[in-house]
Amino acid sequence: ATGQEGGMPFEIIAKTISKLLDPQYVTFDFKIKDKNSSVRLGDNVSLAFEPIKNPISGDPEAIRVEHASGFLFKWAHVVSAKEGRARIGELNFDYPNKAGFVTKVKYGN
Repeated sequence: ATGQEGGMPFEIIAKTISKLLDPQYVTFDFKIKDKNSSVRLGDNVSLAFEPIKNPISGDPEAIRVEHASGFLFKWAHVVSAKEGRARIGELNFDYPNKAGFVTKVKYGN
């Protein structure tokens, strides 16, 4: 996962990383439920999304972003990332309740 083999967007993303961590061999648990999706990578990483809620009514909002150049994605649902946590060696963070994006991607040059 060095980006040396090429392929967008990994060859560009790799240039933004100053230190590579050793590979981790863990189970991937994907729950694809549109705006209520989640993913767990063993006990190391967890992400969970939910729709953004209207601050007055509390009802779910439908917000979508279009990205013409498609660098990371062409379009995505804007969601609330209610959970965003990583515990991988020196990489430790917990950023709950931030903005998130849910989409389908197909990478290639």
